[in-house]
Amino acid sequence: HEYKTTWAGPYIALDAEYEIDNKNFVSGGIELGLPTYKSEGDQPYRYDWAHPKSVEDSGGFGDAIHLGLAAMWKTFVADSMMLSLGFTYDYYKVSGATAKTFLNSGYYTDLYNAYQDAYNATDDADEKAIYQAEMNTINEYRNAGWTLESSNEIDSIYKSMGIRLGLEYKF
Repeated sequence: HEYKTTWAGPYIALDAEYEIDNKNFVSGGIELGLPTYKSEGDQPYRYDWAHPKSVEDSGGFGDAIHLGLAAMWKTFVADSMMLSLGFTYDYYKVSGATAKTFLNSGYYTDLYNAYQDAYNATDDADEKAIYQAEMNTINEYRNAGWTLESSNEIDSIYKSMGIRLGLEYKF
């Protein structure tokens, strides 16, 4: 499946650099943010969900928090070339965000028609009640525009860590 997320909002950051000697440098940083976000996803294995947008969730100010850490060491290995070794860490936490699921109207319309045919084909009151309940649920989906929405649904954590090894050239 495919899932795209956009983060935007206020961040505060502090970066520092220290020259150990004329050949070695270290730097570090910390970042704290309270971003808003919006995510959209396509989950093609769900034939009962719409495509290309199957799900969407979003959070406003205060629904998410981001912490970012970074550290870097650089050393000259030649007059114009530096070796760099770094570390990054990102932590995102989302609480209480709203989720939407977009239903495949064609799938549910076909299902409704099948329940209606089964309802009309039986004289059993219990079976009729089951088919009617299913048709009522599908009518609720239709009346909601084939979109199911749930407030305070999303609680998730995303963590990422990276190690960087590189060469830098000065021209």
